[in-house]
Amino acid sequence: ERHLWEEGAIWPAHFLWNCHGYFKRHKRFSYQRKNHTYPKVTESMHTKNQSINIEKLSIGYELPRRSFCPDSKQLFLYNASLWNAHRIHFDHPYAKEVEGYPGLVLAGPLLGDWMHQCLEEWLGAEGRIKSIDYSNRIASYVGETLYSGGSITAIDLEKREARVNVFIKNEKDEVVSPGTAAVEFSL
Repeated sequence: ERHLWEEGAIWPAHFLWNCHGYFKRHKRFSYQRKNHTYPKVTESMHTKNQSINIEKLSIGYELPRRSFCPDSKQLFLYNASLWNAHRIHFDHPYAKEVEGYPGLVLAGPLLGDWMHQCLEEWLGAEGRIKSIDYSNRIASYVGETLYSGGSITAIDLEKREARVNVFIKNEKDEVVSPGTAAVEFSL
């Protein structure tokens, strides 16, 4: 019995993340297509056996940064999984000539997913995300290198929770997408 996802025809968003190695908690999948490669994350954020102790954290603590350099294949597959058919994400001539963008525009939800991944990998098995809010402020394009990161703004030891400012920045160190998150640490 063959499944469509074995052929690479259907890839829900969490499968896309897995084939890029984004989520440590999920099983790593590989794409079964000859001569096809995916863009790799250029920095590793999560080290094996990393453990976070909320008592040792302080306000201002910075989350490990991670860089991303998406290509048109990743953008196409991501938008296909969302059923996002806006041509600025996959049709280069249309994006440039009709809409006036300098290139293919990264989908806003992709940036939010990268913030989520930044938090998930930092927390590992030691915690969970309770909520995350973000907004997209500056357009980003295929070929740019973007960075995710953040810093702790508040800690509640009694509730074992923290508030974190998260972000996606571009190569000019401009905040492309700012966000805030509430995280909870396990006992």
